[in-house]
Amino acid sequence: EFEDLPAKKDDATEIIKLKASKRLNLNPPDIRLGYQKLSRDGTVKVLAVVVNKDTVVSCEDACLESGFEVGRISIHSFNLLNLFSQEASVHGICPVIIRLDDYFSIMFLKNGILDFYRCKVVRGSDGTGTKEISSSFLSYRGKNPDTPLDNIYLISMSGDFEEMVRKAVGVEVRLFALDTVLKPGPAVPAGQFSLGYLAALGAAAGI
Repeated sequence: EFEDLPAKKDDATEIIKLKASKRLNLNPPDIRLGYQKLSRDGTVKVLAVVVNKDTVVSCEDACLESGFEVGRISIHSFNLLNLFSQEASVHGICPVIIRLDDYFSIMFLKNGILDFYRCKVVRGSDGTGTKEISSSFLSYRGKNPDTPLDNIYLISMSGDFEEMVRKAVGVEVRLFALDTVLKPGPAVPAGQFSLGYLAALGAAAGI
């Protein structure tokens, strides 16, 4: 939590990195950091993800050995959220659920700023996912009773998850389908067109 942060992203990142490193008892040069601002009255709260620099360097080296140059390493859910910033700025509130493998993230953008974030593991069809989504949605609605929540955006490669979300929230689910946004070119191997490509688009949108 900060009283204020610089408008310039590089300066803000350094301040957040310094505070995170102190809290985690790490040296600032030894970490890499990604973050999203959270909307709060009077102060700035930040949701940060911290990774050891050696882990990032290992990933970069592996890519270089395979003939790829790494331009950016960041967080899929944060990057995908960038695609909805305009929607949130127009309508004030924008709920988004992202399903990737066994994980899902539920987020609420309010006036273009992340206002709620929860990430959970969902495996199989035991009803856990429905309960987690429903409780998150009800929790946010309870804390924001005057905020209209008429629909929710879903990014997922699985059709059955769309039905799970619809049952859990009881509002219109707008599926943000990958193949309606991007079309794979001939260089993309069959069966490997994934949300990673859409996350890369979101990363570019947030630069």
